[in-house]
Formats: sequence, C-alpha cells, structure tokens
Amino acid sequence: MNLSIPKFVPMSALAVGLIAGQSARSIAQSYAVYMEVVTKTDNQSREESAKLSLQAGSRFRVEQSSKGGSRIVIVNGLNTWAWEPSSKNGMHGKQNAKAVAKMDAQGSPGLMIFPNFVKMGGKKVSAVRIDGQMLETYEYKAKNGMVHTLSLYPGTQHLPRRLVEAGVIRAATSLGSPMESHILNRQTDFTNWKVGITLDPGIFKPPGGMTFQEAPQAAPPLVPKKK
Repeated sequence: MNLSIPKFVPMSALAVGLIAGQSARSIAQSYAVYMEVVTKTDNQSREESAKLSLQAGSRFRVEQSSKGGSRIVIVNGLNTWAWEPSSKNGMHGKQNAKAVAKMDAQGSPGLMIFPNFVKMGGKKVSAVRIDGQMLETYEYKAKNGMVHTLSLYPGTQHLPRRLVEAGVIRAATSLGSPMESHILNRQTDFTNWKVGITLDPGIFKPPGGMTFQEAPQAAPPLVPKKK
C-alpha cells in the first residue's frame, strides 16, 4: 500500500489548488466536501467517490470508495495512516517536517481551486446548467491540449461545483507497454460543502484495535561522485 499522499482520482481534482508556484494567496479554513468522479478513457469508464475532511494543509482525512473497494487515508502532521475499512491492518508512515510545513503553507487547497484556476489562465465562458441551475463557468486550455472547465456554486466563496477535464493524453495502458494516445474525459462533482466547520479531532486518528505496519523509508538520492 502506498503511504504517500493519496493520488486516486478525487484528490487529483483538487490538484488545481495544490500546484506549487501557481498559488494565489492561501486560504486557511477547515472544510468537508463530498466528491463523485467519473473517468472515461476511450471506451472504458470508472466511477469513484470520496469524502474529504480537512483541518489544515497537513491534517486531513479521505474516505474513498470505488468498485475495487474502500480505503481511508489520514494525514496528521508527521504521521500518515492508510487502511481498508474491512481490515484490522494498515500502514503507517512518517513525513518530514519540510513537507509538512509546505502543506500547511498552502492552507485549504479545496478553497484555492477557483483563484488558482484563474491564475493559471482560466477565462469566464458561457454559464452551464447543472441540476436546473445556471452556474458561472470558467475554462482554460493546458499546454498539453487538455481543456479544463470549472463551474461554481453561487456566492462569494467561489466553491467548485463541477470540474471537467477533456482531451487526448499519451499514456501506457500497463507497465512496459508502449505509449499511446487515449481520449480522456473526467468529471468531478463537488457536493455538500461545509466550510469553516469545527471538525472532531478524533477523525484524524485511526480507530483503536488496528495493527499498523511501518512503511519503509524512502532511500536518499544517489549523489554522483566527482571525477
């Protein structure tokens, strides 16, 4: 089990708010949000959902569900835990203080999606109707040709309602297979936003009765010898 910050699809949607060097002034507020993601690659479709509860940049909990099963990941400062709810076993890892400080400096990434989207070149386009409501919408085209479209809930907080990423990507379907072009369309719906709430500190700790295996520490990079 990989104990790095989870990289499953729902979190990738929040990456817009985490891009280093692109961030507008950070916003620090606790929040909870539910995400549903549908990813279509060529003729294949995958559905996932996740609930994210975040107290600070380095203190959050993700509960993910997909056809392949469920997983819970907690990041709490220097400590990271990951396990499947059906199991009494999981993995525990340590982050370094530098990584924690960087995460904390970015505040609340979910609340940074819109300002960073605009900073990266997002322009206002025609409103999009979602669930019978016309929503303010922005769009930008990345250097790789992918088109990103962000629709917002009404209000001054500019909370994301839907993020759509569409285009052609180059990727290998399996380890060792050649790079090929694939049509990608990914839609992430954000619902049940709760901003500025008080979160129970207990959700950022694993339940009792669990057994955690320590994750191996990453090896330091090799430094070439001077000739």
